[in-house]
Amino acid sequence: MASFIRQMRGAVQTGIIEDAERQLGLGQTFWRLLEGGYPHRLTLIPDSALKRVIAQRNATCETCGGVGTTFDHIKTACNRPINLRLVCQTCSVTRMFNDPDHLAEPHVATILHQVQGRFHAKEPVQPCDDAQTWDWRAYIAEATK
Repeated sequence: MASFIRQMRGAVQTGIIEDAERQLGLGQTFWRLLEGGYPHRLTLIPDSALKRVIAQRNATCETCGGVGTTFDHIKTACNRPINLRLVCQTCSVTRMFNDPDHLAEPHVATILHQVQGRFHAKEPVQPCDDAQTWDWRAYIAEATK
């Protein structure tokens, strides 16, 4: 969340928020933060990769064992077959942008509230929200002492 807050605050301060490609990228990052997955990235998976994953998984949902009809990213937005899992629509964690059912879930509302409070604050709420002063290397070094 802090990384997204830093990105958004920086994009607004520098004016790059006006760039449509930046907006898309930030929107994808925000949707992932809201646990909606990477729906835009799914549209960019080559057909050859999709066919390979379906064949490797025997067209079976990796969660419930039903018929696999869609894909989720396992960890990152990487579209390599090793990072994709075949799932049925019921087991899919990826939600289309602005899915009203997903946005109505209580945990999503909590995340939205946290992001809103941290983004709109005049001063950074957490030290890690400030791109100018945050040094993650120093944080890691201190935490691992």
